[in-house]
Amino acid sequence: MSVWRRRAEGREPTQAQRLFRGLVREWLWVSLILLPLTAVLSLSHGLA
Repeated sequence: MSVWRRRAEGREPTQAQRLFRGLVREWLWVSLILLPLTAVLSLSHGLA
């Protein structure tokens, strides 16, 4: 694993890596927006 990582570091990221990073970023944004939203909704639902 470490050998593969060392070899990949020298190169620029492949398309798969770029796609994966884009997906991770999308999921981070979605979770950042949805987590507070669901928390607020569940709180308001519990109060009502």
